[in-house]
Amino acid sequence: MLIYPDAEPAAGFKIIDLTPDNIADYGVCGYKDVKKHIELRRKIDWFCQYYPFGLRIKAVITETGEYQGMLEYIPGEYAHRPISNKRFENIVKSVRRKA
Repeated sequence: MLIYPDAEPAAGFKIIDLTPDNIADYGVCGYKDVKKHIELRRKIDWFCQYYPFGLRIKAVITETGEYQGMLEYIPGEYAHRPISNKRFENIVKSVRRKA
């Protein structure tokens, strides 16, 4: 399956970019209350630390504001467990050419 960056999300959902400024408003991993969940505070701290290096989080939100999922990505040179696979590299190059 190829994902195109200009594709529209399914009806009833929106994809948003989380930033250090708005991540606490949406929460992550099922946690929304920063005061209540130390796990969320740690995730936000980690995100803010790596955001300058290209870490990004895209979140899928319903029209009613319910959190449905997320995608995290960062450039390979900063990844904790980078992927090294020729087949994967060819897929990425193919998607970039179409963008």
